[in-house]
Amino acid sequence: MPAVDDRPEMNEAYRAIRGLGFPYVTVAFVWIKLCRDRHTGGFKPTFGPGWHSASSCEFVLLGNAGKAEPLSAAPARRYE
Repeated sequence: MPAVDDRPEMNEAYRAIRGLGFPYVTVAFVWIKLCRDRHTGGFKPTFGPGWHSASSCEFVLLGNAGKAEPLSAAPARRYE
């Protein structure tokens, strides 16, 4: 488990993954929270109140439950 003592909720997430019987694998992706910009109509990162900083992202952690069976006999597609 990576050392993330400065982010207690991350430690809790690692414990939850292990408690469900999954080994932690990696950070799957980082979700950037967006809100609508009332001036432009587009989107911009959201900054909200935080304990130490105004974080605008969430880390999505990945645990592994074993080898998945293919959904079909079709060969896997690879995008490059």
